[in-house]
Order: sequence, then C-alpha cells, then structure tokens
Amino acid sequence: MKALLYKDFCVLKKVLRLYLLFFVLYGLMAVFNEDSGFLAGVLLVMAGMLPLTALASDEQGNFGRFGQVLPVSLRAMVGEKYLLGLISMAAGGGVSLLLLMVIELLHGDGFTGEMLAAQLLTVGVLVLACGVLLAVMLPLGFWLGVEKARLAVVGGAVVLILLVGFVVEQGSRCFQLESGFVQQHFALVALCAVAAVAALLAISFAAACRLYGKREFS
Repeated sequence: MKALLYKDFCVLKKVLRLYLLFFVLYGLMAVFNEDSGFLAGVLLVMAGMLPLTALASDEQGNFGRFGQVLPVSLRAMVGEKYLLGLISMAAGGGVSLLLLMVIELLHGDGFTGEMLAAQLLTVGVLVLACGVLLAVMLPLGFWLGVEKARLAVVGGAVVLILLVGFVVEQGSRCFQLESGFVQQHFALVALCAVAAVAALLAISFAAACRLYGKREFS
C-alpha cells in the first residue's frame, strides 16, 4: 500500500504544480471578490479529482495489467485509490478552512464563534459532498476507465460546485437561528452525515473491487 501511494505521489507531482497555479489564481480572485466559499469548493473539487488523475495515469501506463504480476492484491490496488482520495480530501479540507478564516478575518469583523462555526459547517459539508463524489466516480473509473467515465466525473463536479453556492448561502444562517433542529442537535446531525458518507464509501469500495476484478486488460 505504501509503495502504491508513493508511486501515485510521484506521478502526481506535475499535476500538483498545475493545481497550485490554479489555486493561487482562484485565491487572488477570492480575496478581491470576498467569495471565499467558491475558493473552498474549487480546492475540494481539485482534491477529489486526484485519485481519478492517478487512475488515468495507471491506464496510460497499462498498470492494471502489469499489477496482476505484482505481489499486490486487487483490494490493495483499489483501496490505495480510496486512501489517496481520503488523504487529499482531508488536506483540502484543512487548507480550505484555514483560507476561509484568513479571508474572513481580512474582510470581516474579526474572529467570532459564529464565524468559526459557519466556516466549519461550510468546509464540513463540502468535504462530505466530495466524499459522495468520490464514492460515485471511482467505481465508474475502475469499471469503464477514466476516459469513458469522464462525463459522469464532469457532471459530479458540476453538482458539487452548485452545492457550494447553496452551502455558502445557507450555511451561516443555520447558526444565526435562535432555534431549529440542526442547531439543537448539530452533533447528532453531523454524526449521521459522516456515518452515511462512510457507509457509502464502504459500499463503493466493495463495488469497485468487484468491477475491477471483472475488467479485462489488453
């Protein structure tokens, strides 16, 4: 597993440099336009795409066929892509939260509990949405190949970006309400959401292993 992760990190070096350039450009736009939510959404979309980018590189190098003669199980090959996705999501979520707070401090009224809660809600929902996107995209990529699954990938990214706008608009209001189920039972709602996404990822992993095992490599 560690060797597979190292392989993907080496392959993704050039892609990460390009992502960094886009991130800097969008970061400048977010600072000037005071649109921090869009920046967080873009960053997490890019983070969610990393496993598919690594999978596309494997397909170009015909690693699926080569990997069959290596002392690596099919579950490990599939699980490594999910682990890469979780790592990139966690890193993207952490960086997004930090940047949201910096931009809010630059353009807001200073650090407050409501501000921190709203930013945590925004990043949390986006990370969970990215997890759902990952759970849908990876089985399709393993089954059909990244190129054939590209339409589903683009469609999923569009859905996530639309969700960004909804979260940014509605997220802060959730903590400004004097009463409401989400505010009163926030820990329960958050736990249920995390458990649901975790279960979806587990089902997705099982499906990806089954589909990848049936795939024929030329």
